[in-house]
Amino acid sequence: MYPHTGLVGLSLEAQTIMAIVHFVAVSDYKDGHIKFNESHHAYSDGLCDAEVKLAAPNTPLYEVKWQAQQALNCHLDVLVRASGCRLREASTLEELGIKDGETLSAATLRRPPPVNRLAHAFALPRRDGSLVVWGNRSLGGDCSDVQEQLKEVEDVIFSHAAAAARLANGGVVTWGDKRYGADSRAVQTELCDVRDIRASYDAFAALRSDGRVVTWCGRDRSACVDHLRGVRLLASARYAFAAVLEEGGKVVAWGDVKQGGDVGAAAEDLVDICQIEATSSAFAARRSDGVVIPWGEATSGGDPGPLQGVLRRGGFCDIQGSGKAFAAIHREDGSVVTWGSCEGGCGQRRVQSIAATSFSFAALLIDGSVEAWGNLRYGGAVDVQKDLQEVVQLAGNGGAFAALRSDGRVVVWGHPDYGGEEDCSNLTDVRELRATYGAFAAICGDGTVVTWGDPVEGGGSSFCWG
Repeated sequence: MYPHTGLVGLSLEAQTIMAIVHFVAVSDYKDGHIKFNESHHAYSDGLCDAEVKLAAPNTPLYEVKWQAQQALNCHLDVLVRASGCRLREASTLEELGIKDGETLSAATLRRPPPVNRLAHAFALPRRDGSLVVWGNRSLGGDCSDVQEQLKEVEDVIFSHAAAAARLANGGVVTWGDKRYGADSRAVQTELCDVRDIRASYDAFAALRSDGRVVTWCGRDRSACVDHLRGVRLLASARYAFAAVLEEGGKVVAWGDVKQGGDVGAAAEDLVDICQIEATSSAFAARRSDGVVIPWGEATSGGDPGPLQGVLRRGGFCDIQGSGKAFAAIHREDGSVVTWGSCEGGCGQRRVQSIAATSFSFAALLIDGSVEAWGNLRYGGAVDVQKDLQEVVQLAGNGGAFAALRSDGRVVVWGHPDYGGEEDCSNLTDVRELRATYGAFAAICGDGTVVTWGDPVEGGGSSFCWG
């Protein structure tokens, strides 16, 4: 049981819970109305009431979830009863016995670490704060030289051939190839109270709690970084970085000017930014009004072409980047807009989230099904559609996707060299998926970690994580 949330019976670590939303179902199924009353949410300044119309009593719970999200204007992950029992979203209200006036809750969870498609190795912090690293030993997969320093590790980010670990005390430990950022001695005294780290192909940028940014290595270190203050968010492309400032939500970029390192003419529109994502050579920023503004290399999503008017109308709630394209979800109906170098598009609505490979996208819909598009060989076509039901997490690596279902099973598709044709039928009780560029890892409920894909990049192993 997690006393601070009141949730019981959930197979979740307490620290994964971001916020709890409570809403009340007050329909007696006669007039088809359900009322959602928000009593607490991390992203709201107060209470929010709304009524939506639903067909009852055979309404599936995922429909209730969608209506609640629209009414409360927030993303919901896990639906539970007041007792803390997790509710199966494919079931109907009648099957679940949801009564008039019953209070339901929804937990908004911390997202798994974003897939770093530069990574050629895995790094998993243990519960005791130590770190397990495996994969390509010459590209960051060997931390033996600094193992004793890796205590209370919070997270790890990889460049092409080096890694940086952020510690609970705000310090940073680096290892790997010095040409790609493994040597941080020149800035070590500045690497204190660090709360986020991002990596390009050959450089790192660390964001401190005081809003300052510390960078090391890299071919183009702009002088503007030395004067950056009040930074709220960081993002990185292959050879460029971008920072969102606290003051006005403005954006500053540095690095290769042709690959996103200069915001150029977009500067005046880059205000009140709340999200920023990247492809290999471009960025896309989302304002609080849902307007999306891209810049950088045109063929990598820096120029939306005829879709610019659509992006400027706003209303978007999330962005995801692949290697060469962007996809944005519209808040109102969950439809998706794609631009850059990508084949096809998503024809579905009510999209919850999007994952990407280097050349394709996959969308998780509100009903737990999945739609993919892009390069057919690299995950853009799903030949296991019948198995993609009640999916709760999608992960993509360089050329394949893995989907985690609510029953703890895993379904994969995509290029075989990236693990897209692995037989995962023996995997059970999986709680979370991770990925490198060429492999996947499944973390199971008993602490076992099972990997597949390119063995050089960490695939083909099994061990107890602990």
